[in-house]
Amino acid sequence: MRSLPYKREGAGLTLAALYLEEKNIEKDTLLNLIQASINATEIFAADSITKELKIYQSFYLCNRLFLLNLSAIYTTGFECPDTARIIPELRLILDGVDRIYTAFNKSFPERPLTGHYLTLYKKLLAFVNMQSLNYSEFDNFIFIKEFINPLFAINQ
Repeated sequence: MRSLPYKREGAGLTLAALYLEEKNIEKDTLLNLIQASINATEIFAADSITKELKIYQSFYLCNRLFLLNLSAIYTTGFECPDTARIIPELRLILDGVDRIYTAFNKSFPERPLTGHYLTLYKKLLAFVNMQSLNYSEFDNFIFIKEFINPLFAINQ
């Protein structure tokens, strides 16, 4: 039986960084935010899915969760409350995942991501790189309809 996916914790270093920008910060509150991030890291490290990263099926599960995260959480601004950072951060994330895809295909040549998937992903990168840095101008509909949904279907 497969283990459950990584449990998302409702805290992290982004929240701690945003808290530092507030007036009248309290040391205990900041420490609690940082500790919550440390706890989430420990939960992730102890989670059984991290032990399965050496099998290709786990990669495809993680990739599915990544694509869902992009469409359902990230592009809504939840992951990055500062809207000025959303598009630059999205570009960095997508570029980093592109390198992960290359490494995966080298590690699992018997079960690689298809050429069709990688081509569509490159088009997604180009699309995001052509978007304005202004989050309110980002075309979420095209992002999900033309790229995320088809990538998700191929990943399945």
